[in-house]
Amino acid sequence: MSTSVATYSGLVEQARANNRQGFPVGAAYLETASQELRDAALPGIDEVVAAGGGRVDDAFAVAGRAMLALLVVGIALVVLVAVQVWLASRTHRRLNGGLVLATLAVLVGGFGLGSVLDAGGRTASDVRDGSYAQVLAVARAFSLANDAKAMESFTLIKRGSGQAFEQSYASAVAEAETLLASPGADPVTVALFGSWADEHASIRALDDDGDWDGAVALATSTDADSPNARFDAFTHAAQEATTSSSDDTDRDLSRAAASSARIAWVALVVGLLGGVLAVWGFGPRLKEYR
Repeated sequence: MSTSVATYSGLVEQARANNRQGFPVGAAYLETASQELRDAALPGIDEVVAAGGGRVDDAFAVAGRAMLALLVVGIALVVLVAVQVWLASRTHRRLNGGLVLATLAVLVGGFGLGSVLDAGGRTASDVRDGSYAQVLAVARAFSLANDAKAMESFTLIKRGSGQAFEQSYASAVAEAETLLASPGADPVTVALFGSWADEHASIRALDDDGDWDGAVALATSTDADSPNARFDAFTHAAQEATTSSSDDTDRDLSRAAASSARIAWVALVVGLLGGVLAVWGFGPRLKEYR
């Protein structure tokens, strides 16, 4: 990826040098630079993103399977009850104090464990469908917006033969709008994206009317109300929205993880206590056979 970025930078500099001299070959250098970046660098980035997304999906799946821990509690309760029934039939005593207390300890511990794990599972599900989904949506929309901006530039660079780039622009903007319209989207980010996208019509109108220089001037302007200024505002808002959603995701999952860790230690102590109580309950019965 680093090598591809370096090659891209070199080609862009060649394009600038040719453009300063008025040579049309500068456009070809720009197109080659863009192709180099897309063919060599972006696939590597996509692989990194896919790997990270896979790890996150696996982690969410583990959170969903945490309730299986209650199966162990259920088996323990069944075993304790079965032992008490068997022991009562052999000793002709209905209740065994130690085993009854052990059963109650496992039952209370299991109830607490189940409550916390259920709450943690619901938190993980809410985060996955809420703040984490927003992180992915805004990040993807921002990436598409940058693609669209590049396509807008290439449409002008091609000087009347960039229809394919214009179609790519429209496709990227439409997909970004769909992502930003998802539930829970930041209205400021959505509004700023729409404000920038609306300026594209003005650029195209100038170019289609034969005022290519005017279209280029508008597309490259840095005035306070220019398309670039609006895109910068959208960039800032998208980054803030992503950071905010990421912080929400981290906070909610950290709280759920901390609660699960605490109840795990409590469950361990309760399990050991139940074992001690069960042994204590068997003690008097064993002495009767000595």
